[in-house]
Amino acid sequence: MNIIRKYKLSLLKYDSLTKKEVEDLNIIFKEVKYSKENFELINFIYNNLLNLKQVKLVKYPEYLFYFKDDNCIFKKDLYSSWLGVNSDLIWKVFETKFGYNYQEIQKLIKGIVEPVYKLNKITPSSMKDRVIFDLLDKI
Repeated sequence: MNIIRKYKLSLLKYDSLTKKEVEDLNIIFKEVKYSKENFELINFIYNNLLNLKQVKLVKYPEYLFYFKDDNCIFKKDLYSSWLGVNSDLIWKVFETKFGYNYQEIQKLIKGIVEPVYKLNKITPSSMKDRVIFDLLDKI
């Protein structure tokens, strides 16, 4: 069941959300208005930016990586505010499917990622350099 349907059912007291689901949705709702027009966007954020596995790789000690399944979604530089965002899987979707511009994407990702992963003052950027993501996808 998708998260929007679970949320609606919880409002009607037919089903309940876990504490974690409620926290995640509240973070999303601070950035995206809860409305029918935004259901697809909310689901995309919930399914692709949250509940990622944090990985530290020996070959890349200066970075933290965040994975969903076998795909690297974020690459965080430990020595700066820079957060690389997978261009193909995340950034381009916000641009093409949801019509966001560069600054809107940065603001949205910052507003979601900072509280969820307890990061401070990040600067999200599109990872146009596919080499690192291609290499990581093969690990």
